[in-house]
Amino acid sequence: MSLFLNLSRKALAAAVVLGATSGANAQTYPPEVQKHLDAATVNAAGDQDLINYIRRNSCFEVEDNTWRTWARSHIGQRVPLLQIFDDLWFVGDKYTGMYFLKTADGGVMMIDALNNTADANDYIIPALQQLGLPLRGVYITHGHGDHDGGVNRLREVYGFGFPVFLGSGDVPSKSYQPTPIDSTNENVQPVTVGGTTIFVQAAPGHTPGNQISLIPVHLKGKKHLFVMNWRSAVPGSAIGSKQYMVGVERVYWMAKTYGAEGFIHTHPISDATLPTINQLMETGSRESLPVFFGPERTARATAVARECSAARAQQIDATASFPVWRVSKLTFLENGPALKKVAARLENGWGPLAGQTVNFAVEGVNGVACTAVTDNDGVAECKSRTNIRSGDKVTASFAGVSMAAFYDLPSEGSNFAASPACNNGSGATPPGKGLNCPQ
Repeated sequence: MSLFLNLSRKALAAAVVLGATSGANAQTYPPEVQKHLDAATVNAAGDQDLINYIRRNSCFEVEDNTWRTWARSHIGQRVPLLQIFDDLWFVGDKYTGMYFLKTADGGVMMIDALNNTADANDYIIPALQQLGLPLRGVYITHGHGDHDGGVNRLREVYGFGFPVFLGSGDVPSKSYQPTPIDSTNENVQPVTVGGTTIFVQAAPGHTPGNQISLIPVHLKGKKHLFVMNWRSAVPGSAIGSKQYMVGVERVYWMAKTYGAEGFIHTHPISDATLPTINQLMETGSRESLPVFFGPERTARATAVARECSAARAQQIDATASFPVWRVSKLTFLENGPALKKVAARLENGWGPLAGQTVNFAVEGVNGVACTAVTDNDGVAECKSRTNIRSGDKVTASFAGVSMAAFYDLPSEGSNFAASPACNNGSGATPPGKGLNCPQ
């Protein structure tokens, strides 16, 4: 049994034990709901950060009625203007906040606008004065008052010379003259302010105009993409909860396609934003920020959240049925001397995936070098390796497979093809770093 599978099962067992004392899983749920809760845990693959910051904060509506009390205990815990990245600052309290993103032209784009005029006077305007950067525009994640409540005051103070972007589904009744972003467009849409572009994905459900975005930030000069406001309260209706679930699915594909490296939220209690704020306030250190997950873990985290949303939609509508999303993983096996084996194992938290097609491609070479089908142990092996040379970087990819009961998500893994020179102990310098070569 693989370490991956062992960790997944241990994580599931740990979550059940934890639930006995925390309120999570303290009751019995219908099987169709429970299977999605279990899948959320298995997909976390033993990653405690995913369990603590993603699963708990995404599944609470089904299994933990104490979460809201904990979350709301952070209301009023003020956070002064706080720099998180080279070009991103937070201000507000530990329950609701907003961000200032420095734009390429030396201005600033606001993301959300807190609750009301008082918040604008007490938080936003003083923070803008402290930053000393001209306001280029505002992006509102959705039209609830705790996200756009300060915009009218900003209009009074700064006028109408800057755009306020909002999903078109939330535009009706807004008096601050928002610039609509098409909520019916299922594609990722660019929004540019001051020469800086964010990417917006319509995700109706929480509100008709709800959006998830990817924002570019820099840390020590290096660019990173972060998912902004990836989760919110699931609507209580059957239609709304299904819309919400579809929105989370869209976020998965957006995060995976663009290589997002983590999550950040204007409700810090929603994910690892809160421990990141706490770390910065306590130590001032921006080393090892909790919001960093890396691309693979970010995609995995979104799949965890999708299963939580499916559990909630199933709980609301017992007549519905949703396939379980299962995160797959491709791991290269040790390559033998002289390229005797180029192989990878395909599995998920439920076990090996047999009978699935895996493509092997070589970096810098167009097309597929080899195609193989996994055996009962989930292993796919290249039988013809004429296009794979020692030292080549090889990527194995699985396109995913969808069935009525489940969807095994796509995955890929990379490794350098083994070098005979390093595997046979000759001491010669290998042309690339194989799995058995010194790293």
